[in-house]
Amino acid sequence: MIRLRNLWLWLVVCVITGCTFSPLPTVVLQTVIPLPASVQLDTTGAEALLEFCQALEQGHPWDEAAIRRIVVSPPYQTLIAHHSRMDTSITTEAFIELLLALRDGQQFTSNSERLTRIHAAYRSACEQVSTLQTRLECLVDPILIERGSKRAREALPPQARLEATVYFLPDGRSFGYVVDNAIVLDLLQVSSAGEIEKTLAHELHHVGVSSLLPEPCPDPELDAALETLVGMVQEGAATYWVDEWRASPTPADFALVEAFLRDALSGQLEAEEATRRRAELVQGWRGPLYQVGNEMIAVLVAAQGDDWVQAHLGDPVGLLRAWQEEAEPEFAFDQAIFQLLDEAKAHGMCSTWFRD
Repeated sequence: MIRLRNLWLWLVVCVITGCTFSPLPTVVLQTVIPLPASVQLDTTGAEALLEFCQALEQGHPWDEAAIRRIVVSPPYQTLIAHHSRMDTSITTEAFIELLLALRDGQQFTSNSERLTRIHAAYRSACEQVSTLQTRLECLVDPILIERGSKRAREALPPQARLEATVYFLPDGRSFGYVVDNAIVLDLLQVSSAGEIEKTLAHELHHVGVSSLLPEPCPDPELDAALETLVGMVQEGAATYWVDEWRASPTPADFALVEAFLRDALSGQLEAEEATRRRAELVQGWRGPLYQVGNEMIAVLVAAQGDDWVQAHLGDPVGLLRAWQEEAEPEFAFDQAIFQLLDEAKAHGMCSTWFRD
């Protein structure tokens, strides 16, 4: 198995021991590296796939039970949870079928563009195991994690918490993402020290913002709108401060976000429709949600300053109202959205999200 041993104060040196496989492997991976700022680095997911590929190459393919143990592990459940938010057909069983097709050399067919793309990426990963092993050794560096944490911390208020487990995983679809307090960085795409520092800082900033938010709203329609608003704030803030990126939103970007918020707040979205339209808001490279969120943060910073905006990151409804007062008329949201928010507040729905 691949074993990564951390030499504190300097770089991590990876010692690769002899790799032996049996037809029924015991899949128990334990490469978890504790780091400062309550950030843990877990490479077990990446190790698992590389061992799966090595076993396949050596003629000792894993049985379904071993594959299932990998897929139900925390790293891969985090990956599945992320992609299922945009495509409900991505489930644990679908992912197991993906790996079984890869193991058996069979053509993988799916109506899911995401699953098809991930399968192709995993097939490619099995053709470059040595390269990915070397990449993993180089990227698992506590100094990079510390730098990424510092970069995120500098764009957060003091009370924000950075507590996360960082998984290196082959993904092939998404560069990096957060699910609760778990972060996934794609081993197939994050290939340099600079990329890991920047991507980790971006995702850790999301974790910090999440620590400032109220408890999730139990009302489905209101929660869908609030979750989208949170996404605007998180992506807008991380791209503005961490990535130092400036958006160029179009009227169409604002219209898509505005329509989703209005329809969600008015209870017009079924769950499947909400999932499809939420995916539209983030599709492509920095889709409408990123564009509008970044513009919102930029406008508020210009009006109120960095410190004020960072201090209010835990109040997305308040930031939306403040932005509405500063936004250019052609980009301001439909007043119906604020009327619906006022109605929710008046009915005491998820009251902690509405601050005076």
